[in-house]
Amino acid sequence: MPYLIFARKYRPQTFDEVVGQDHVCRTLKQAISSDRLAQSFLFTGSRGVGKTSMARILAKALNCQKGPTDKPCGKCIPCTEITFGNSLDTLEIDGASNRGIDEIRNLREQVKFKPASGRFKVYIIDEVHMLTAEAFNALLKTLEEPPEHVKFIFATTEPSKVPITIVSRCQRYHFKPIPIRQIKEKLAEIAAAEKIKAGDDVLFLLARAADGSLRDGESLFDQLASFTKGKPTVEAALEAFGLTSEETLLSAADELAEKNGSALLKRIDDLVDEGKDLARFVEELSETLRHLLVFRTAKKPEDLIDVSEHFTAELKKRAEAFSVEDLLYMIQVLSKTPWEIRQSETPRLVLEVALVQLANREPLSKMSEILEELRKYTPPSGTGGIASAPKSSAPETYRAKPPAISKPISAVSSSGGSTSRPEPRVKSEIPASASENDYSMPVEERYETSVPRAATAVLENEMPGRPPGTAEPSARPALGQAVPSVISVPYLSTLWPQVIERVKAAKMSTGNYLAETEPVDIDGDVIVLGLDSEFSFHKEALERKEHRELIAEICRQVFQKPIGLKFVVMKSEDKELGTVRQETTVVPSIVEQAVHIFGGQVIKKRKKE
Repeated sequence: MPYLIFARKYRPQTFDEVVGQDHVCRTLKQAISSDRLAQSFLFTGSRGVGKTSMARILAKALNCQKGPTDKPCGKCIPCTEITFGNSLDTLEIDGASNRGIDEIRNLREQVKFKPASGRFKVYIIDEVHMLTAEAFNALLKTLEEPPEHVKFIFATTEPSKVPITIVSRCQRYHFKPIPIRQIKEKLAEIAAAEKIKAGDDVLFLLARAADGSLRDGESLFDQLASFTKGKPTVEAALEAFGLTSEETLLSAADELAEKNGSALLKRIDDLVDEGKDLARFVEELSETLRHLLVFRTAKKPEDLIDVSEHFTAELKKRAEAFSVEDLLYMIQVLSKTPWEIRQSETPRLVLEVALVQLANREPLSKMSEILEELRKYTPPSGTGGIASAPKSSAPETYRAKPPAISKPISAVSSSGGSTSRPEPRVKSEIPASASENDYSMPVEERYETSVPRAATAVLENEMPGRPPGTAEPSARPALGQAVPSVISVPYLSTLWPQVIERVKAAKMSTGNYLAETEPVDIDGDVIVLGLDSEFSFHKEALERKEHRELIAEICRQVFQKPIGLKFVVMKSEDKELGTVRQETTVVPSIVEQAVHIFGGQVIKKRKKE
């Protein structure tokens, strides 16, 4: 007997043997048992998921000598003839080679005749979407009112190309891609029947490469069994099919997390030397990042990830190294890369550019967070003073911080007079000498402003609200000076921007997260740092061990003693009765960048009289 490939040898012969299409099997079985079968059926789905096999099983169920039955015996003459494809009453037609109007006219003439031996004449037209428009139109009347002894079963991988007039005359059944685990279990059954020793790792690799098609998985397994003389291994599968191992994908994910562009370039070089399909590597890497995204967002990620237990455990370890925004950005970049690789004359260059772009990515924020930060940037009304917040506030909730005040500066004209010309705004901060609640002095005396030397004289003589001869405010405390035994919140606030800069110099990502905080309280030697509610993810990042230890070490150096850290989320709600916090606030970095880029200026709102 000639050799039969696995896909034909282990083709399902009953409804119970069909893999991954329980919803279709259950519906057809109940229709047969209740004698409610339609005249025509449309089976849709991707390749290798069981459409043609299901059509043959349905033909057996109708013409079996014990039928119609939902459990065809497979041993009677009608069942045997259908199995071997030589039944006179079950005709399989290739839609691609019988697509013209003449073939459909012949079919219309044949349906008038009774079946040769069975109960029904069954016409199975595979890839029906290949028929011409004229052929479809010629089939309409016969399809709508066929003889009672005729059943039509259409199968297609592209249902969108089938005219709606045909679809509306059929019962449509959609065949789903088969899950990786079910393909792996079927391959394990074949391995046991063929006495092939194949481990779970190699079977999972083949099932993943099958991409939802059981027929593809069986064909790959058949080929690998021949390649290895019945002893398949993961190494042999990687070599034979150009697949990417799980270890390679995990290592590539680690390199993306570390932003190691050099290692990524070396990995691409290795893939090229091994003759791997670069587009397929990108697709598998994108799928790996998708798994990490599921771990970062889903409550039960294991239910949404169809991979081996080992791969699941390794993904779980690495998920915390990525933010959701980073994963979304990387998946978005890689989603278009396979197409560009296949279209380009230099596919390696396309992949290198994409991965280096990801390795040099900056920390990302949601657009809604940026817009909200800009929207919330409104200078305080009235005199511009900063009043203290009630001390009775709950320890875990704080009001949103107000931005610092900046003021346009008058400049000296060339003729000796003065002209009003806006100078670049600079950050204003409360000097250390100012009392916590002393707001009797003019606002200009309560803020230290760095200005160009050319404007110093005008600033001293012409600034409204500042008496002539008033001494300049004292400079804020500098790093390295003696630190008071008891650190107050105002004192801490004057040094906090410098702490942030030192943290950024040590590790930029940590500094960027810390830049969104402000000191809101001190509990002994524990600094309480508040974040706006939209930056709750930053709180999670700052509480990680590597970030917390770095910030604590910088604070120890600055304040000359061990410092504890506590991060809380502040409430972003309207200010009550014009009260805000007493601590110095820093203009949000995004606002500074916007003012700098667009050459604008900060305008202070005044309370209407």
